Amino acid sequence: MLVGLYSFFMRPRHLFAITAMVLVAAVIQAQSPAPPNTAGAALHALFDREWEWELSQDPLWASYLGDRRWNDRWEDISTGALAARQAHRQSVLKDLAVIPRDQLSAADRLNYDLFRHQYQMATEGFQHRQHLIRTSTLSGVQGTEFIVDSLRFQTVKDFDDWLARLDAFPAYMDQNIALMREGMKTNVLLPKIIAQRVRPQIEQIATQSPEQSGYYRPFRNMPASVPASDRERLGKAALERVRTRVQPAFAKLLEFMDREYLPASYDGVGWWRTSSGLAGYRFFAKYHTTTDLAPQDIHALG
Repeated sequence: MLVGLYSFFMRPRHLFAITAMVLVAAVIQAQSPAPPNTAGAALHALFDREWEWELSQDPLWASYLGDRRWNDRWEDISTGALAARQAHRQSVLKDLAVIPRDQLSAADRLNYDLFRHQYQMATEGFQHRQHLIRTSTLSGVQGTEFIVDSLRFQTVKDFDDWLARLDAFPAYMDQNIALMREGMKTNVLLPKIIAQRVRPQIEQIATQSPEQSGYYRPFRNMPASVPASDRERLGKAALERVRTRVQPAFAKLLEFMDREYLPASYDGVGWWRTSSGLAGYRFFAKYHTTTDLAPQDIHALG
């Protein structure tokens, strides 16, 4: 059970999945009638505002949903950006509290409760620093290549946007490594058994031929909608970026894993071994079960 808790927070995602959670409320909202009163209008205005904000904060998720406004960038996971998102969500919870729940329709009271729960879980989870875990055997920075399977590659701009992402990849990797290094300092990191299994995944990406890289995959069979005059340029540029930008970034991550992270990672498993301790374990149990049961009570249920 504890090992599984690591993988959930790897975005892609990355995708931290608060945006996906907001989608749940948005779906319910879309099925609800127009807000009949001021409270309902205020609630829906907050939903609309936050939907836009969440998409802008997570370009990969926006791309996955078909919103291509940020197709040329990665999520900013600098410590400053993460702190700003935490402060933003805390502020939004205050904005939400001002809206009188008792004046909402039954459907919007459900919307209200879902949204509040989602943002409360996000802000509480941030305090347990799960964002310092950047990889696992199932997801993480080494899994970003699979985003190509959910993107549209039909126009020259689609391919140029992906080239821009490849060009920016080293900076994105540096942010991931910086968070992992912070995790080492604060004792929020992977157990050794998982880190050891992640290492071969990283090594494969760092050492494979650029032509076989998942980051190059969209350029192998470009559609007829891409003019022949652009195909050679795009293909060469993609190979060059994979070879000189993406693979060196993974080589850097591999060196970091070997020299710093693996030696620092701990034996055994369990979030309770991190500095977040049993309080963090209790939070994850609450998050995944949506109950206030203590972990030992959940285990007792079987």
